[in-house]
Amino acid sequence: MINLASGQCVAPRAGEPTLTDAEIEDLLLHVHQWQVKEVGGMKRLEKSETVARLSKKVCAKLGM
Repeated sequence: MINLASGQCVAPRAGEPTLTDAEIEDLLLHVHQWQVKEVGGMKRLEKSETVARLSKKVCAKLGM
């Protein structure tokens, strides 16, 4: 099993290879609250709107 929490997220430098679509799909199996969106021709990892809204509601109830 992949332990993504123990790794670091680092943006690739110009000219470095990015993940393939197959690699992205494999990794998404391990991060259910996240999705890939394309912005300006670049793929970005974002939390799903449902999770973001729920997090805001929980924080509001906790006074955070």
